[in-house]
This record gives sequence, structure tokens and C-alpha cells, in this order.
Amino acid sequence: MLAFTALISGIVNLDVAAVVAPPLAVQVATRRGLNASRLVIATALTANATSFLLPTSNLTNLLVLDQSSISTLEYLRQGWAAWLLVTVLTVACLALLSRQSKKRPPVLSPRRTAARSILPTILDLLPMLVIASAVRALLTGGLTVHGGFLAQFVFGSLLAAGANNLPAAAAVRTVVTATPWATIWAMAMGPNLLVTGSVASIICRRSALDLGVRFESGTFSVLGAAMLPLQFLAACAGLALVRLG
Repeated sequence: MLAFTALISGIVNLDVAAVVAPPLAVQVATRRGLNASRLVIATALTANATSFLLPTSNLTNLLVLDQSSISTLEYLRQGWAAWLLVTVLTVACLALLSRQSKKRPPVLSPRRTAARSILPTILDLLPMLVIASAVRALLTGGLTVHGGFLAQFVFGSLLAAGANNLPAAAAVRTVVTATPWATIWAMAMGPNLLVTGSVASIICRRSALDLGVRFESGTFSVLGAAMLPLQFLAACAGLALVRLG
């Protein structure tokens, strides 16, 4: 399930993965006797973290690459190993955590699910829209990211998680002349620190709630924060392998 989510996010698009994966995760968890809540959270974390294989995998990739003339083939050549290592690490760790619990939560009937109001979804997205508008208004000239590779990743991750990755990617400006991988990774992996870090996470959360499955924001943040340093190291190792080759 998590490998499927990573492939959809990387090859197709993050938002497509956020729509398709959660309902499938609930079905898989129900059939296998797994913790559906944990598996849906794992799919959300996987979808975000693996959304940098292609420039089109995530809108934030395109926003960060706005000033770059790199071709899609060159982007893929530089980043495929980093994506593969991050995917293997993320899927392996989260799959192990998802298998630890055997609780089978109740699932709402389709009739009851269909009757849910759209108001909760609006309330979920409203704070992100307010923050996004504020960021764009305050940083009309852009926010230049200085410092080393690690500093750019840490700053970008915190910005993406706190202000949502879309306005963050639109506002950030890098001083890197080559492909700004640190910022690209930050906009993909950084949102896993908070559920409000990306619209995709909100979509996954709402899908889970509509199916009667709990989506614990605290668990999402704890797992995202624990995985973030490991994912960064894996991505760096992949990029180094390509450059050495």
C-alpha cells in the first residue's frame, strides 16, 4: 500500500495520491486486521515525502524551479537515486510501524459518509488559506534562503510546515545556481511536521474522518519529525551517488 502511494505521488502527482490512497488504505487495513488510522497516517506521510521524483510530482517543485532552466530529464537524472532511497526508507519504516497494531476500527457506511457536511473540510482549509494570504502579502519580494545545504533544508522545512508548503514555495528564493535540491526536499518532506503543512495531508485526514477512521495529528507530527532527519540523509546519499557516478 505504501509503495503504491509512493509510486502514485512520484510518477503521477501528490494530490492524486492524497485522493486515491486513503480509501484504499482503509480497505487494506480492514481486510488485513491492521490499524487503519496508523496506515492512513503512513500513506499521508509517504505521499508528501516522495513527491519530488518529477518536477510535476508536486506543485511546489515547479514553484521552486521557477527560475531554473533544468530539463525534466536532467532533473530526473539528478534526483532519481535520492527519491528511491527516501522511498525505500520511508516505506520500510512506516510499514513496520503500521504492522505493529492489529486493532480493526469501525468504518462508516457509505450512506452516512455521503451525508457528512462539507463544513469541516472548509474549516480545515481556512487557517491554511489565511496563513498563505499573509505570507504572500508580507513577502511580495520573495524570501531568499541563505546558508549551507542543511540550513536551507531546515529553514525550508520549518517554513513549509508552519506556513503551508504552497505559499512557502511561492515565496522562497534560493541563491543556488544549480538545482536547489535542499529547498525542493524541504517543500516535500517538511510538511510532515504538521498536518496543515500541505493540502494533501488535509485531504488524507478528511478522507479518513469521512470513513470513520481517526487521524491523529499528534501521531502524524511525531512520525514526520522522527523520519525527517533520516529522509534528508537518505536523499543526500542518493544525490551524492549520482554526482560521484
